[in-house]
Amino acid sequence: MIGEQQHIDSDLGEILIQRLFAVGMELHVARKLVSDETALTEIESALDVLDDSIQLIRRAALPFDQPGQVP
Repeated sequence: MIGEQQHIDSDLGEILIQRLFAVGMELHVARKLVSDETALTEIESALDVLDDSIQLIRRAALPFDQPGQVP
């Protein structure tokens, strides 16, 4: 039962990371299209939050992929 939950957590983590990464890619494209400094600052801030969120998910869900590791 625990192994199954770990697999689900890992899969969910991967899905969330992929979706956040896709949003990040869209923001990188938007950043190139925007010249307003305030908007660029907001985009950069959003990208930082996305990067932090991806790292949190990796630490929380993906250690299950490593044999012998538990979060």
